[in-house]
Amino acid sequence: MTGGAETISDPVSLKNKFEEEIGSLQMLCDQFQSKISMLEHELNKDKREYVNQLQRLYERNAEAIDKIKVHQPRQRAHDALQLIQHFDEFLSDQPLNSMIFTDPDKELSKDKFLAVQARIAHRYEEVERLLIDEFGRAQRDEKKMAEVAKILSEFKRFYESKKHVKKQIHSGGLQELKRDVQARLLTVETYGGETFLSEDVAISILQETKNAFNRASQLCEKSEVPKHSENILDILLRYLYSEHLDYAVELAISGISLAEPKVAPPAYFFAVVSQNTTIVLLLMKQYEDSVLPLIKGTVVEQCVAKKWSSSLRSLEQKINMGLERQLNAIIGYVRFVLTSEQKKADFRPDNQQINLQASAVRI
Repeated sequence: MTGGAETISDPVSLKNKFEEEIGSLQMLCDQFQSKISMLEHELNKDKREYVNQLQRLYERNAEAIDKIKVHQPRQRAHDALQLIQHFDEFLSDQPLNSMIFTDPDKELSKDKFLAVQARIAHRYEEVERLLIDEFGRAQRDEKKMAEVAKILSEFKRFYESKKHVKKQIHSGGLQELKRDVQARLLTVETYGGETFLSEDVAISILQETKNAFNRASQLCEKSEVPKHSENILDILLRYLYSEHLDYAVELAISGISLAEPKVAPPAYFFAVVSQNTTIVLLLMKQYEDSVLPLIKGTVVEQCVAKKWSSSLRSLEQKINMGLERQLNAIIGYVRFVLTSEQKKADFRPDNQQINLQASAVRI
């Protein structure tokens, strides 16, 4: 503004210049202030409209919220009832009919989850193998062995490998009557011919109990050997007889329909009898070779013999009943075929005359 001069020659013009610049800045400030005021006004207006809109939406949804609050406990109670019904159906002896169990869309996609399932199975077997090794290293540490055995008891067993959930089978006249009524009136479950018997499982159990009998005879006091032998036999009868042989026969019997068959009845029970007989022969051999020498002439001999004979007799009675039902089913189907499909003239001879004269026979 001074034109590059070192001294100010015209201070009045400089003052006027400053006043002009200050006036211009003041005008710009007023313009910006009016824009700011206008924007603040629009912001407040939009804010009020937004709050009013939220208030209207809240009032509009208040009734729906009240209904949801009222129906939510009812919905929870309904869901709980459905869950109880599904559990009841799953634990019953009847085939699963609900869509939640039978709908194939509920299953995981095999193509999508095959790799994941394979990794899970591999890891499952690896953990099981590590636990078995840990159980072997924990010899003489009873507390550690009990903990590892408890964990191992939850791992895959024979029935899980067959994708079968063990059912609770009760004995008694009322339960047998209920089973017979279901077999006569309802559709029976045959499990696709699966016998649920395994000679490999039986041999494994028999080998373990054989080793247990040998350890008892060598490590226990002579006076305690009979009692420990009886305890080992009780375990053998429980897991091999009751939970394997007897269970398989019960399932096979329940799979034989008592109704008049109109189609050829499946003869799965004969396979059960065959496998059952093989396993029982192995069981009898171990009883004669390993149990009798340890209890002979002791106070527990009579009690053990009674348990043994009672178990075999019960199994034999059930097998006989199953064979009778299987034969009755086959005979019933033959009777149905003869009465409904067989014609009387099918086996009529061409010559209706019957020769009643017999020539003499020289002896």
